Amino acid sequence: MTKENSSTRQYYLAPGCATPEDLKLDAFYAEAIATLPLQKLPPHYQVRWIGANAEVTRNILDLFRSGDKTGSVTLPDVVKHTGQPRPTVGDTTILIHFDGSPGILIQTANIEEVAYGDITEKHTALDGPKVRALDVWLPLHEPYFNMLLAPSGKTVKADTPIWFETFEVLYG
Repeated sequence: MTKENSSTRQYYLAPGCATPEDLKLDAFYAEAIATLPLQKLPPHYQVRWIGANAEVTRNILDLFRSGDKTGSVTLPDVVKHTGQPRPTVGDTTILIHFDGSPGILIQTANIEEVAYGDITEKHTALDGPKVRALDVWLPLHEPYFNMLLAPSGKTVKADTPIWFETFEVLYG
């Protein structure tokens, strides 16, 4: 993982993920605000990527758009290690494509902290239909989590905290 600098913002991105352009992000957010006149959006937004490569990211964004995926997970240890803002209910976030272009605008609806060893299918139900079963979800996510934790010298363990975040897709 690397921290990339753009002209005014810092982004925490997966290896290979292109740094987004501030002007394109701002234009996307302005377009969302204009399209959602009854929705009061804050003047600021966060930027995140989801997925280990371009294809996975594209598939995840499509699952959000269709409503088949309603959330994601965040590792508090990664947030702390990288200096990212802690997610909170009500946050608006632009999820970007792997090429750095804006994908969708989401708003955080709920956050639940669960120890990795206590995850159940109740938690994984927010994920895409093909990976919701615990026997699929755990082996799929553990290597990904370990990749994210590696820069801080950690690996996922039964007591590792995980934030399960649910989102509402607002635009895109």
